[in-house]
Amino acid sequence: KVTHMTATSLAYFLDVLRTGEFPCKSQSAPDDPAMYTQSTGMKLARDFRFRLFVLRQCNAMLETVRRWETHFAKVRLACGGSGQKEEISRDIMKLEGRTDWFDVGIPLFNTCEIFVLAECNVRRNGASSQRPRSSQDEMVLLYEACSSIEKLVSIAMMSKRFVEEFSQQSSPGDLEGIELGTEEDLHPVIFLYAHLHKLLLGLVEARFFREAELMANAVFRICSCYPRELGAPASDLARKALQMSETDHVGFVRAVLRIALCFSYSPADMKICEEILEGCNEHYCHGFEEDGSETQRVPGKYGGIITDKTVVALEHVINSHCYEVTDDIVQRMSKSRSGFQSSLPERMVSVLQPTLCSAKLSLDQNADLTVKLLTKVYKTIGDMAKQVAAQKGKFMHSSFVELCDNHLHELTPEVYSYIEELVPHEEELEEEKENANKNKILSNLKKEARRIPNLIYNIEDCERKLIALSKSSGVNLMKNAKKSTARSFKFSEAKQEQREESEAKKLRLV
Repeated sequence: KVTHMTATSLAYFLDVLRTGEFPCKSQSAPDDPAMYTQSTGMKLARDFRFRLFVLRQCNAMLETVRRWETHFAKVRLACGGSGQKEEISRDIMKLEGRTDWFDVGIPLFNTCEIFVLAECNVRRNGASSQRPRSSQDEMVLLYEACSSIEKLVSIAMMSKRFVEEFSQQSSPGDLEGIELGTEEDLHPVIFLYAHLHKLLLGLVEARFFREAELMANAVFRICSCYPRELGAPASDLARKALQMSETDHVGFVRAVLRIALCFSYSPADMKICEEILEGCNEHYCHGFEEDGSETQRVPGKYGGIITDKTVVALEHVINSHCYEVTDDIVQRMSKSRSGFQSSLPERMVSVLQPTLCSAKLSLDQNADLTVKLLTKVYKTIGDMAKQVAAQKGKFMHSSFVELCDNHLHELTPEVYSYIEELVPHEEELEEEKENANKNKILSNLKKEARRIPNLIYNIEDCERKLIALSKSSGVNLMKNAKKSTARSFKFSEAKQEQREESEAKKLRLV
């Protein structure tokens, strides 16, 4: 019946949950032997409903703290900015009624960690049986514990005090199994990451993928704040988690793949993208046998996460990452004052292969993002050719020649084939106009009218700039380019039949 509990009370009850009993008022042994039986306080401390109540109270407090963060930033500015002492700002927030969560932070993390690891052990011990031993109540408690850790980490990243206190209570043994630098160079946040590392692997091994998604979000948040210290071990952790998983949980796959791509060095991130997209293409080509039965999983390191439910999410995460990398190349080109950088074409080469695989996959659900990525790629290469042409009298770098000669011209034919599949047939449009809502059809037509011509324009503009650069430099950048074809995109009957067969197969998979 309690609607709100103070931070001090929550810290006390968290200690009770961690120890499994309420502390005795007297240290002396009782005279009555009957007092050695399980007390009412011990039963309450181990009761599921009491544990769940305390964790939900903590989660409610953390949600309140999240809402106060915007106001907290304004208070710090009013108190002198980031140079002001944190204690002054915190005292002002207390006067305004803000909850001080520092007393709850470490006890909450330790308690939730015990719950998560204990439940993972229960699942692993029951792996040999047909049914896991975890009950429904324990699953609810596990999810609340993981949710508490995820919320706590997102708030704790804004405070150096929590990170330092957590590292002081940790031991060097917590870093076992994580490849890091020397102990003198270790940042205090390493110890917090080590606990998250162990929790995520434990949840994946126990096949708690819904809870592992929350833990992956916590890992991504802490690595985003400390990419230099945690980027390399986090990317290794994510790749290991993806390779050892066999699941169709979309949220987990998306969260872990985001870590693997964002914190991997070039070109390792694009190698991951290429391997996964090739597996997705193989899955769509051989997803079902002739009798309609499902085939075995796609072979490879990441075959366990490539399923009917996850293919769309995998391509979306990869295309988003490729778009961000291409945008980063554009930013580096615009800020470059020392002329053309040879590393930019090399990075662009690594982007083209996943883009080619995505064009071959041609999923209608990700059509907008795929076309947007292709448009960005061609525009970037065109701007790169313009920057190379501006450096008159200088030798053209071999990385740019390789980009245009061996990679770009492999992509263009696949892009036009992709556009042919993407543009609807005239007969299909007439049927849609008759059967579907008129406003929806007009909206789709306007959408197609915006994205397809813009992509075609950037392809032709890129080719025009490459031809001009070839004439001025004497290096034929278009020698492997195929002759341009008509771009009316009218379908022949054979192509239309192939397209209908491929769409029918995709509908069966979805």
